[in-house]
Amino acid sequence: MTTGDREQRDRSLRIKRTGADKATPRPWAVGPSYTVGQRIIAVKTSESIVQVYGKTESESIGNARLIVKAVNCHDDLLAALRLYYDLHHERTASPADAWTEAHGMARAALKKAED
Repeated sequence: MTTGDREQRDRSLRIKRTGADKATPRPWAVGPSYTVGQRIIAVKTSESIVQVYGKTESESIGNARLIVKAVNCHDDLLAALRLYYDLHHERTASPADAWTEAHGMARAALKKAED
């Protein structure tokens, strides 16, 4: 991996770690529910982002929680996977501390996703 490639990867990782993309800033949270026919839960930060449906109110809340968890974990999981991928495909041996960092990022992202 050339110096330019590493700089691009680092810049990309910084963007992904901070969620600096076009989506609503994270973290998201499941806001107070309101129902219409017992079927809608709003996923909110400071304002409604999306309405989630289910067959019951309980299912709607579960769907909303799953979406929120997926959105909030996305950047960390992607950054860890990208780092592992980049390290694996480098032509030269990667320093041990880079693998340690990748492993730590992956463990933290998985813990966040599984909690």
